[in-house]
Amino acid sequence: MSLMADLLQQGVEALESGDKAQARRLLARVIKRDPRNEQAWLCLSDAMGSDVERLRCLERILEINPHNQEAVLRASKLRQKQAQRLGKPPVPFGLGESSERAAPDRVVSDSCGLANLPAEQREALEGYARLVCRDLLNGKKRKTVVEELTKRGFPRQAVEDLVSDVARVVNSRRGPAYRKRMVRGVFVALFGAVATVISVWLAVYVEGIFFVWYGAIVVGLVDFVAGLLGWLMHRA
Repeated sequence: MSLMADLLQQGVEALESGDKAQARRLLARVIKRDPRNEQAWLCLSDAMGSDVERLRCLERILEINPHNQEAVLRASKLRQKQAQRLGKPPVPFGLGESSERAAPDRVVSDSCGLANLPAEQREALEGYARLVCRDLLNGKKRKTVVEELTKRGFPRQAVEDLVSDVARVVNSRRGPAYRKRMVRGVFVALFGAVATVISVWLAVYVEGIFFVWYGAIVVGLVDFVAGLLGWLMHRA
């Protein structure tokens, strides 16, 4: 038996024996090595202590495989349970919603910010943070992300607050990378320019042949411009 299978089996046995803490530790090790292991996520959902945590595990499975029937059924039941507790009609959780979370009915105005949302709605909206981060990293416009979440029934201001918070984190990580590219471009272009000057000087006073380092100059300038534009667009 492989290490992964052994860890998974130990996690299942710990879960069956009632030791959920140990089961979580073992299953977390499996998921760390194989983040797309549906069985590990499913078992981990059983080991969690709250419906919110269980639902997050199930939604992760549906991101990996939207046709996992067991995850679909369990997620649907948890959604119905939450809706009944809040006194709202349940929102269906369909097979096609692999990377979507069913949003609660809109019970507050669009001007309500994230900090002022009822706890259940705020928790549901904050559950989208990872997906918002992925969309922004993939180049999706913030306006589009806001519109998509607003259509799910969340107040616009709260959605804009969440997207702004995630964007700041994304930009704080991207900004330094663009600055490095900009600085690298300066050095490469400068190297090309200096090498060209030295080559011309040698040609005049020594050999009569010189080289223009077009490649370094062009690559350096491209890196500098791309880094500058990226840094300006992604400043935290």
